[in-house]
Amino acid sequence: MEIFVKKGKLSEEKTDAYVLAFNSLHNSPDKERYEVEHAGAKGVGKFVELRLRQQYAKTPLNQGVAIFMDSSGGNAKQIICIVCRNQNKDYALMKASVRSGLFGAFVRAREYSVKRIAMVPLCVSDGLNIKDFVEALKDAMESYKGEHFVEQITIVVPQGDSQEQNFCILQEEFAK
Repeated sequence: MEIFVKKGKLSEEKTDAYVLAFNSLHNSPDKERYEVEHAGAKGVGKFVELRLRQQYAKTPLNQGVAIFMDSSGGNAKQIICIVCRNQNKDYALMKASVRSGLFGAFVRAREYSVKRIAMVPLCVSDGLNIKDFVEALKDAMESYKGEHFVEQITIVVPQGDSQEQNFCILQEEFAK
């Protein structure tokens, strides 16, 4: 599996699937979800509707679940919605949820013909440490014992001085 680290906008990546982080309960959209949805990926809204229906039914989605949705537009065919955010800022739970969600995405990738995925560092905008994100990603990759269908992961770091340190850490971690 190849891992690339880039600066830019997630919505500009042409890929099989975007991986986005979500909260199990309703909350305001984050900038990554907003950006991808406004660039044409209407599947984001479909997932939000699913999540709200589950919440109203008193069966909110579990932390760490990965749900595949048709993107219905934009530069990706699928959106992999990972429930890894939480309103309590429980970083250990977020890290475990990122790992579990990515593992689930790797398991189901073949079912949706997803060989290339693009994501921002999941939950880092919520306060998760960038090194914890890297550890969760590596652990998910190493834990999956089947043949990896995902061939390429692109981690997109938004432009800006505040992201430069995260970009450098990711570059160092995934240098080939």
